[in-house]
Amino acid sequence: MSKATGISESQLAQFVAGTKRHGHAAIDNLFDHLGYEIVVKKKRVNRKGERKRGLCFFG
Repeated sequence: MSKATGISESQLAQFVAGTKRHGHAAIDNLFDHLGYEIVVKKKRVNRKGERKRGLCFFG
């Protein structure tokens, strides 16, 4: 996977462990290699103006 994505094995290990962040291009390349599609959408807000709780991967 490291050769296919152009990201070193140590950087991949740090990313998976959550100790290092990567740029958008690197993440896009990694997810593309894994067969995933990244979809960005605006967070929903309920009637009281509070954000809905949900799953957040990057922060």
